[in-house]
Amino acid sequence: MVQIRKAACVGGGVIGGGWIARFCLAGIDVKVYDPHPEARRECLSWPLSKLTDVVNLDDQLVEKIASQSDAQSERHSIRQLERIRHQNLVGILQALKVGDEGRGWGAGKLLADFEKHLWSVARPPQASPSPATLKLFEVKVAPAWVDYNGHMTEYRYSQCFADASDVILRLIGVDMAYVKAGRSYYTVEGHVRLLAEAKLGDALYIKAQFLPSDGKKIHTFMSLYRASDDNVLATCEHLMLHVSSKEGRSVTPPAEILSRLIPFIGAHADLPAPEGKGRFVGEKPARAQ
Repeated sequence: MVQIRKAACVGGGVIGGGWIARFCLAGIDVKVYDPHPEARRECLSWPLSKLTDVVNLDDQLVEKIASQSDAQSERHSIRQLERIRHQNLVGILQALKVGDEGRGWGAGKLLADFEKHLWSVARPPQASPSPATLKLFEVKVAPAWVDYNGHMTEYRYSQCFADASDVILRLIGVDMAYVKAGRSYYTVEGHVRLLAEAKLGDALYIKAQFLPSDGKKIHTFMSLYRASDDNVLATCEHLMLHVSSKEGRSVTPPAEILSRLIPFIGAHADLPAPEGKGRFVGEKPARAQ
C-alpha cells in the first residue's frame, strides 16, 4: 500500500478546509492554493494550523505531566481510577435512563429498554409460606445513591422498600400483565425509620413480616439489613390496597391472587409483633428492660 505523505488542496473554503483538517490530523503535509486575497490569513487562523506547534517531550515535561496527573487523581491507583470511572459512567447512564418521563435519553433509553426486556423474561420469585420472615431483596449501595453526607441518601431507603414490595406482588402473581389488565396494589401508607448509615458499596438485604390483613389490604413490616454484620439499618411499616385502575376504587382481589397471598399472612400470624410496629413520628424508642 502506498503511503501518502503530501497532499495538495485547491480552495480553502468550508469543504476544502474540511479535507485539509483531515489530512493534517492524519500527519500528511498539505499545500493549499486559493486565489482569494484573504485565503492565507484565514487559513493561518484555523486551529489546525497550530497542530505542528508542539513542545519537546523531554524529561522535564514528562515529570511535570506525571506530577499534575498524580495531583488530579489524588494519588488513586490505576485500579481505583478505573472503578471511579465505571461508577461515574453507571451513574450517568442511570440518570439518562429516567429522562424523557421515564422513557430514557440516548444510551439511557437503550438501558431502559434492556431492563424492560429483562423484567419481561425474568422468572417470578419463588418462596413458600413458612413461620419465618421472608427475605425479599438484595442490593449494593451505588455511587449515585450517596449524598453529600457520604452515606446513602434517605429516599434510596424508601426505594429499597418499594422494590421489596414489588417482589411481594410478583410473588403472589401481581406482575406487569396483571397491572396492564387494570388491577394492582397501591401503597396508601408507610412509615420509614432510618436507624443507621449505609455506605458506598455496602451489600444490603430486606426481610419482611406479613401482619394480619384480609388480602384486599397487604400489611407488612420490612427491615433493611447490612449483609456484612446483619445490623438493621432501617424499617418500614407498609400498607397496600388492591384497586381497579379502570374503576378508580378499591376492589377485592381475584381468587387466584388471594390463594397465593393468604397462606403467607397465615404463616406469620403467630410471629411476635416486630419492634417498631405502630410507631408514630417522633415517638421515643422503648427502653430495654
